[in-house]
Amino acid sequence: MSRIMVVDDAVVIREKLKILLNRSGHEVVGEAGNGLQAALLYSRLKPDIVTMDITMPGVDGIEGIRRIRELDPTAQVVVVSALGQKAIILEALEAGASGFILKPFDAAKVLSVIASVENRIRQGLSGDDSGRLRAQMDALKREKKGLDGRLTQLTHKQKQP
Repeated sequence: MSRIMVVDDAVVIREKLKILLNRSGHEVVGEAGNGLQAALLYSRLKPDIVTMDITMPGVDGIEGIRRIRELDPTAQVVVVSALGQKAIILEALEAGASGFILKPFDAAKVLSVIASVENRIRQGLSGDDSGRLRAQMDALKREKKGLDGRLTQLTHKQKQP
């Protein structure tokens, strides 16, 4: 079982995650309310996995992921966020996230993603080495590029007489 740090500005979400993770045999070793606190705690606690919200005051979750990954390029950070837009997911993955869970979350999803990250840790893979996440990120980039291209075509057609 893993040592996990929970990062969210909402105390109630941190509590729910703590209870779920502790009941499942994990050890919650620390909590933080924003990305700056998370980075500072990470260097001291060295958790196996970090759960990270995106929207937080001060330093947000994306920047928090970047700061943690600067400290430890193999850090495993799972985003737990209500923001499910593809652009946000893509940005989190590009920052180094190891997984993504949408709020409101259910216990099975959280534990499944944590187990997947633990498996990558056992195999010695970093977040960047995960083929599944890299494939997701590439698919999102292709989709965005395709949408951008179609938008450009539509714009040019509208300008023609």
